[in-house]
Amino acid sequence: MASVELRDLTKRFGPVTVVDNVALRIDHGQLVCLLGPSGCGKTTTLRLIAGFLEPPTVYAVYTTGHPNPELISPDNWNMDNHFLERPNAKQVQLDFFYDYRTNVELYPKWQAFLMDHQPKTIIFWGQGDIFFTPAGGEAFLEILPKAEMHRLNSGHFAVEDCLDYIAKHMQEFYQTKVAGFLKH
Repeated sequence: MASVELRDLTKRFGPVTVVDNVALRIDHGQLVCLLGPSGCGKTTTLRLIAGFLEPPTVYAVYTTGHPNPELISPDNWNMDNHFLERPNAKQVQLDFFYDYRTNVELYPKWQAFLMDHQPKTIIFWGQGDIFFTPAGGEAFLEILPKAEMHRLNSGHFAVEDCLDYIAKHMQEFYQTKVAGFLKH
């Protein structure tokens, strides 16, 4: 199980290629050292790996997939970037990302639970989500065929541009599917 894997990593500054077609796999528990002469791209490679938590990427997470990204408040990514500058905050996020692999191992158990219990379910899925593809949302319908699926013209943070729609449909779902059920 790899904790870091790079494939065909290339970085150019204008016409100058500073990292060229790097492939690297670092398994859990491995200690790796990048060695080379000054200017060969060691620091640039490390910065590219760490760049996932840098301001341009945080901005992209908030805006990718949204039809009008200019309408999303910059307070969102600016606040996230502010909090990422706290001591150890980026390491906490990297640990969280690494730990996500344990979720994948639990998918069969979660899927079995959902299939066996068929809970009343409403799903809002941003079709332009930078992380979770439309196919991932559709997969829920295979397990929960009675789920109410809302495919949104949005991204990862769908509440940023679909809040009214989501709130309205959550309330309707609760009133029509859940509230009456709870009274029995």
